[in-house]
Amino acid sequence: HVNVMVGREQALQNLKVNIQIHNSTGTDAGQAFFVKISSLQNTSGVNGDGTVQPNTTATANWLIIPSTGAGGVNPLGRQYGVKAVISYSIGGASTTINTFDALITVHPQPAIKLEYVLPFEVFGDEPMTEVRESTVPFPLGLRVSNVGAGMARKFQVQSNQPLITDNAQGLAVDFSLLG
Repeated sequence: HVNVMVGREQALQNLKVNIQIHNSTGTDAGQAFFVKISSLQNTSGVNGDGTVQPNTTATANWLIIPSTGAGGVNPLGRQYGVKAVISYSIGGASTTINTFDALITVHPQPAIKLEYVLPFEVFGDEPMTEVRESTVPFPLGLRVSNVGAGMARKFQVQSNQPLITDNAQGLAVDFSLLG
């Protein structure tokens, strides 16, 4: 988070905070992260249109989420530097400040792949005949693979009854999960 304190008689205007992320070699790594403002206090914004009133402290917090692969494959992870470039004006005079880097470590992440497995043939009522054939229960499997470099902890799958969202042929459909 970034705190900006104004102790003057004039408001701080045109507040802009640019979050910059770089890897250990200094190369821009911002594309490997999703950065979103999670809260603002005592300012209207940090995109160049923000204002902070005199004798006030403004606080801005960001949520920084690494993309899949940002942690690499080494169990120790990858280190990144995160800093803020803060610009503003007071009484028409513009100022830019760079914060020091905050070092963060991103560990390898899991990447979960889900594959549903059905038998080749499923037996049920033939909708185009007048005879009602009995249905035969069949197994529906779920294969879970971790294709990422990180460990998946406390993994759970929750399932509800399936919902048909499109039935273009208007077929009679009735099913339920048995367990």
